[in-house]
Amino acid sequence: MRKLMKIYAKFLFFLIFFISGCSTDGDGAISLSEVIATVDEEIVSVGNLIDDLNGEDFNSESLKAALVDACSSRAIDQTCSSGVRTANYNECTLGSTQITFEGQVTLSYSNSLCDLSDNENVIRTFNLVRTNPLGSTVLVTSQNRVNYEGDTIGGGSKLFRLSSSNYELKILGKNLVRTLVNGNVGYNISMATDSNIEISGGLSRSSRTLNSGELYFYHNNSQYTARYTFQDVGYQSACCYPTSGSIDIEYSGNKSGSATITFNNSCGNATIDIDDETSAITFDGCEY
Repeated sequence: MRKLMKIYAKFLFFLIFFISGCSTDGDGAISLSEVIATVDEEIVSVGNLIDDLNGEDFNSESLKAALVDACSSRAIDQTCSSGVRTANYNECTLGSTQITFEGQVTLSYSNSLCDLSDNENVIRTFNLVRTNPLGSTVLVTSQNRVNYEGDTIGGGSKLFRLSSSNYELKILGKNLVRTLVNGNVGYNISMATDSNIEISGGLSRSSRTLNSGELYFYHNNSQYTARYTFQDVGYQSACCYPTSGSIDIEYSGNKSGSATITFNNSCGNATIDIDDETSAITFDGCEY
């Protein structure tokens, strides 16, 4: 119940935030409040993606954990058929929250036995619709969509195994679109890597470290881009957020400036530095 109440509270916060401001204060320099409003889900999306490809248990407070509890289904746990594992969700309801999911997640392996050995890879594709209690929806899809710059973004994510402890993650393309009850778009975000994210120490949260790579988030409504670069980003086994290292962010388009997020060796806590201003931030809950 505590997990579901936190999920519902987070849903209400983001609904109010995006209705009132759509995540932008106007054109110009990025503000601290705008960085804080967007980094939570942007940061957790990478770790959750690796967890899903690896089969790692989700953080007990996460929306993904609630989804698995409600639907008893996860792609990596499905039977392998000619190198493919697929999980289908048919209006699964997350307890008393009245949040429902519908759609599909597919893992396609280069190995027909669904193994991931050296020099092999797995591609994760997905098309999920989350319906929230008040009727708004969130589409999370790897299907192609065009971002505000006119580029086609889609394809899901691809994990390469180089050795037992070294991997590379390429996000081919992921799109998130919230549609409000009145039909207006609350947010429209696309993400993709320009260069692969290097993973050392294996895939387990307790040992993995992320380095290098360039991950782009395209805020299509507000027409600005956030470029993430990872510096020794590490995790702890019981936390879906990074707990060590830092991420440098560069903004372009209708927003300009830069920021650095430094993780403080405790779950859900970090500091943000922007324009000589430092602020503590607490992350709350894990989504996609």
